[in-house]
Amino acid sequence: MALPSLEGNWFSGKRGNARLYLLDVRDKRHPEGAPIAQLLVEREETVVPDEKEGHTFEAQLQLFYQVLWSNGGLQPLASGHFQASYRREFDDGEIVSLTGRNGAPGTVFLDPESLRGQRVGTYLMNELVAWVQRWPEADVHPIQLENAQAYEANRARRNRFYERFGIVFDYQDAGHQEGRSRPMKVRELLPVLSWQENIQERDIRDVLETQRRENELLTFERDGRVRALEQANDQLRRACRQPLRWAVSQLWRLHAPSRGAVLLALMVAGMLWWQFKS
Repeated sequence: MALPSLEGNWFSGKRGNARLYLLDVRDKRHPEGAPIAQLLVEREETVVPDEKEGHTFEAQLQLFYQVLWSNGGLQPLASGHFQASYRREFDDGEIVSLTGRNGAPGTVFLDPESLRGQRVGTYLMNELVAWVQRWPEADVHPIQLENAQAYEANRARRNRFYERFGIVFDYQDAGHQEGRSRPMKVRELLPVLSWQENIQERDIRDVLETQRRENELLTFERDGRVRALEQANDQLRRACRQPLRWAVSQLWRLHAPSRGAVLLALMVAGMLWWQFKS
């Protein structure tokens, strides 16, 4: 029986219901290259049912991530989480939030900065959007953009990040530094699948097995090099103890392919000389 957190239909290349898995992140400019980072992701979903009415009263999805390694430099391993929630109001209205719990306003952030622009945030947000699709008629709680949430160089990217999911903002200034999303239904949200070009979901067990085989191969190669180094050290010790004898033996070994030809030539020459003398 598999561990509950790792269960999923991985045989078809999909995560299935696995709650704990890995993300291999490649450079979006070179998606065919080797991964530039690897993240550990954990999904935590909670549902509070309304037993009297027979439907969900409240639900929450949290995506926790931990950067296991990154080519971005010797920086502390970053972690964080994205969060979405659903709540049925007493007037039979429904509301979801893509940035917090129980309709709390806010935005999302991705760390470390070296991974921004590599579609990791797109992947995490798309998971939230896919999750809330089970309540298509729910209202999406407004997302508030503030000037302090971004700096000049990445403000356009921040805005475009939300807009690609179908979220429309009323901006308060010409530079689009601040704004508030317009009212919309969940069914109006758009999935964004561009992350599939450079991000791959991985089963932890497959990754560990691959690393085990690679470690075995590296160990085999290391042992071979250790043996070669020991032989070289032995030759060096012999050369230091008896340099002349060692040099002669090396020359003898070096010319081993031609020794037989030399001996054969001497034998033929000897036979001809003997016949000539006779």
